[in-house]
Amino acid sequence: MKFIRVKIKVLECRSDFRLVYQLFMLIKKIFIIVVLLVSSLNGYTQIIGCTDPHAINFRSDAVENDGSCLYGPTNYSPPLYIRKLDDKVSETSGLVFFKGGLWTINDSGGEAEIYKIDTITGKVIQTIILKNTSNKDWEDITQDSSFLYIGDFGNKAGNRKDLCIYKVSKRQIPEKGNATVKTEVIYFTYIDQRNYKFNPYHHNFDCEALVCKDDSLFLFTKNWEDNATKVYTLPIMPGVYEISPRNSYNVKGLITGAGLSPDGKHLTLVGCSDFQSFITILFGYKTNDFFSGNKRRIDFPGLLVTKTESVAYTDNENILISTEQSSVPQCIFRVNTGRWTSPVRSDLAYDLPDPFKVKVLYPLKNEKASLLVSDLPDSCLVIDIFNTDGEKVYNDDTVFVSPQQTYSLNILTQDFTHGTYFIKVTSADQFILKKLIIE
Repeated sequence: MKFIRVKIKVLECRSDFRLVYQLFMLIKKIFIIVVLLVSSLNGYTQIIGCTDPHAINFRSDAVENDGSCLYGPTNYSPPLYIRKLDDKVSETSGLVFFKGGLWTINDSGGEAEIYKIDTITGKVIQTIILKNTSNKDWEDITQDSSFLYIGDFGNKAGNRKDLCIYKVSKRQIPEKGNATVKTEVIYFTYIDQRNYKFNPYHHNFDCEALVCKDDSLFLFTKNWEDNATKVYTLPIMPGVYEISPRNSYNVKGLITGAGLSPDGKHLTLVGCSDFQSFITILFGYKTNDFFSGNKRRIDFPGLLVTKTESVAYTDNENILISTEQSSVPQCIFRVNTGRWTSPVRSDLAYDLPDPFKVKVLYPLKNEKASLLVSDLPDSCLVIDIFNTDGEKVYNDDTVFVSPQQTYSLNILTQDFTHGTYFIKVTSADQFILKKLIIE
């Protein structure tokens, strides 16, 4: 009987342990469910959107930037930095700033050399020869802390199979005087290029832009066919690689150079469209996904028929842009990008008084919109309407109004496709941008 009682006690203990274990597992499951529910609710309350106060669709309540920022068309006239470069670099096609100096290269057919430029006179003050290389079509130069990288990947005809990047140790370059240095080579092909037929200016496998970030090289293509750009990634180690496009963006032009800020937070692409130069500033992106953030285009209408070829940052806001010889001599312009990328306090950006008043009125029937302009500082008025791609779809620069009068313009909305537009009203060198939504 005693043996039976002990056995029963053991069974009871086992039964109690099983109940405790089941209760513990139930509490654990409830805790996990609560944590997941709280996390999902927190994620749900977070608002994503445009976080750039410079943008027209800025959301003050957005906590995460989704790359959706829209900007009104922006024109700028960059000041000259070096009026004329040495004739030895008349085909300047790449810029980089290191060792307190500005370095450049020539493009196709030039010598296999890099040149240091005097930033006051524009003269070549140092020449470095790259041993055992040739300049088939050098197009850009970039750097990391230890090396320079020269892209021999110009491919206007679309039939090159010897694309490569030359790697040069900075330790080989003396502070002063000319020198000959050794190079390593990184070879590559595009995995998405299957046709190597001679097809000048009618393909998407030319490249003239290169930057280095986080032990990787990033190439931005010059798409002759669709005016977009693709970004490819290469390791910085010498070898032979087949590379795939990571992403693409419709830049509405031909990209001829790229520059990365020292802190890695801003990347500027330079290019041209219909013989007009422009830059596209990329910022607010996630890690190395350059097209995930803000993409702001700045047009240089004063640089018509000027072949802008390269861009380099001298600090985190200032860039230098070089142009090769064309209708004007080879030179360098300077631009401060901080005016477009620096955060702006909303109380300063949006509480400033307008120089004059502009209202957009929508009638009940969505056939036309009325634009009312008053309190003009001058009698001359210019009205432009742009789409979200920055293309001008309407212009009227012959409006003369008395400063005391209110000017009214009826916009026939049936003449436009549905979407968002920007109305720019200019008077006496002052302007106001207004959004026009046609549904």
